[in-house]
Amino acid sequence: MNTILLRFIALFATAIASQTLAPDSSATWSEFLSHDGGFVILFPGQSTASQQNIAMPGQSVTLHIQRLVADAEYSVMWADYPFNLTDPATLDRFLDLQVAGALAQSGNTLVSQAKSGLDGHACRDLHERETSGKTLHAKMCLVGRRQFQVAITYPSMAAAPDGAEAKWEDISRRFLDSFRLLPDASTPAVKPIAPEATPYSRLVDRLEAGDRTVDFTALRLAFARTPAYNGMMMGVYQPLWQTLNAGRFEEALRVADAVLARNYAEPNAHMVAAKAHRELGHVQQADFHQFVVDGLLRSIVSGGDGKTAETAYQVIDISEEYAYFRSMNLKVKGQSLVGPPASGRPNVDRMVVVDGGTNEERVIFFSVENPTTIRR
Repeated sequence: MNTILLRFIALFATAIASQTLAPDSSATWSEFLSHDGGFVILFPGQSTASQQNIAMPGQSVTLHIQRLVADAEYSVMWADYPFNLTDPATLDRFLDLQVAGALAQSGNTLVSQAKSGLDGHACRDLHERETSGKTLHAKMCLVGRRQFQVAITYPSMAAAPDGAEAKWEDISRRFLDSFRLLPDASTPAVKPIAPEATPYSRLVDRLEAGDRTVDFTALRLAFARTPAYNGMMMGVYQPLWQTLNAGRFEEALRVADAVLARNYAEPNAHMVAAKAHRELGHVQQADFHQFVVDGLLRSIVSGGDGKTAETAYQVIDISEEYAYFRSMNLKVKGQSLVGPPASGRPNVDRMVVVDGGTNEERVIFFSVENPTTIRR
């Protein structure tokens, strides 16, 4: 069964409520107990509860959030998976993928991470720096079927008075260290169920099992019909290629694995995985991912010749266009939309590209189709 990952989204506010750079020493810390969540923690004020339903292939998962925004942001998030992970190696790999996926999505810089535990359960302690300069400390734990993330984000210390950062670090430790599990926190009342198989997951399972007869257009269309599809895979394009181009091949694989856990039809992730495995001497894995890359790219160009708007190559995501450019050593010089499109017709991208080998300029058209209308 293809592993399903729930990547906890960065829910931290763009601006901390109080702009003071030093912690509020007058804050009253009090214990918050959640019987439903199965934990107790200290908050420096009154927190509020909310929920988000996260669509995943074949199911929906509820993300519970307990949050306080004051001089910093304090939060506890938790959700239940429809399966248990018990093998230590699998638990470690799962948490590594979660960390890589969260970093790829947020764009944060990882300052440090460490393996830790909570009552015998596997955890990761994270220290990240946001692009705004804010500091994030988080503890991510798997407790049976339940995943917890406890986090504090405090303001940028660029203009802070002497000693402010040390005080924030003390408060961060106080908040994170106060998190404790209640008895039976790992055994929520809902009975574990196997994720429902979907056309997409069945195709992924066949491909991972070595079936080389998989129809790659069917795979792309099947993903585009899942709740996870949003046509926004360009958000992971830079994190994928930046880690590979920097020569951080193990990290590149972690990022690629996290992307593929969400979308196995993403060609850039397979391209990065193939190249990283090749650099690390993993010939079999590199060959597999290159096979998938070749199949996905053939699928993209199978519906037209790309020479006119009427015969455009058909894509389900802009990231597929850039995967094609990389495979052909083409550099983008300009982009425009052909249209506006008529009602019910897809957008068409007119891309001006330059051949990296010959320096020849040409125009290629891509039809950004509604997945239900792509011609087979």
